[in-house]
Amino acid sequence: MKTRLLIQLVTVLMLIVLISSCAKTKPQVVVEEAPKPIDLALAATKAGEEAYGSDQLEEAILKFKEAIGFFEAAAPNAQPSDSIEVNIERMQINIAKVNMDMATESSSAQMHKEAISQLQEALTIFKQIKPITITVAEKTEILQALYIRLAYAQQADHQYEEALLSYDRVLEIEPGNEEILNNKYVILNDNIKDENRAFQVLKDYATASNDYKAYLILGARYNEKKNVAEATKYYEQALTLNQSNDVLTRVSDFYRSNNNWAASNKVLDQLIANKPDNATLAAVYRLMGDNFNRLKNNAKKVEAWEKSVALERNADISLALAKHYYDAKNYNKAITFATQVISQESNNAAAYLLRGDSYFRLKKNTEAKADLQRIVNHREYGATAQKLLKSIK
Repeated sequence: MKTRLLIQLVTVLMLIVLISSCAKTKPQVVVEEAPKPIDLALAATKAGEEAYGSDQLEEAILKFKEAIGFFEAAAPNAQPSDSIEVNIERMQINIAKVNMDMATESSSAQMHKEAISQLQEALTIFKQIKPITITVAEKTEILQALYIRLAYAQQADHQYEEALLSYDRVLEIEPGNEEILNNKYVILNDNIKDENRAFQVLKDYATASNDYKAYLILGARYNEKKNVAEATKYYEQALTLNQSNDVLTRVSDFYRSNNNWAASNKVLDQLIANKPDNATLAAVYRLMGDNFNRLKNNAKKVEAWEKSVALERNADISLALAKHYYDAKNYNKAITFATQVISQESNNAAAYLLRGDSYFRLKKNTEAKADLQRIVNHREYGATAQKLLKSIK
């Protein structure tokens, strides 16, 4: 009994030793640690960037979305250096950017519905972003550009009412945007063919916003329709709200387009009172001179044009002044302004003729011959020059 017991005990001990020996001699299996979410997120980001670089846009979106999921999973155990929120925003912006690129391709291929869907996706993303890597101003600018692109795509797809709503979103961001107001007018007037509604939309906006730009557009649109009375009312309303150089110039141009030269000059007088820069002032005096010319007020015309060329030389105006003074037999002034022309346009035959003839009438024959001889072969003025030269002794 004791022997059997001993044998059994030894057998057990040997088995234990064997097992122990086997454990010591068996190769150890290395168990790989599961990838961390942050590593998976970075890998998905890289894969998305590579797909985008290869123009695999759908694949890029999938990878960027995967990256967002992994970044979100990593968030509970993330370190500050992992910048989870920053990276998630970057992925969101990447997805929006890819959708915008796809919309561009869709629009080029006349696939407007696809473009609309892609732009709406980009809009949804940007509206949800709470800016970290971009500023609030940059986000607003992007949203505005997206609404404009969406409106264009909707208009191209004949979704006119939807396009009007998209343009309204732009006006919420940038009230008084003239291009957008005009686009709304065009949709209603040209596409929907509802002229009354087109004008009413502009009027309602103008009344609600009291924005001078809206009144300028109303004035311009009524002027297109040859309704000068209504156009005048709205241009004057714009002028009441804003007397900037731009508004004054546009109102003056409106009056000129309707041959109301006196009203144009009245507005230009206001512009002069604003004390603009010399180049602008010179242009204003040129216009005033032209208005006075059409009103047959030579004295005021000359006064305005002389002020203009004193600020900024202009060969055409100087030539007109030279001709005026030549006709008035004020040959010294004719010479002065003809010389201004020649200083700018050294081959101006008309200026040489005026100056040469003026010298001749002042009995400055040497100077007269020098000018007239330059143009003896001119097609238009050569014969007159030759005739004058024969008269010089």
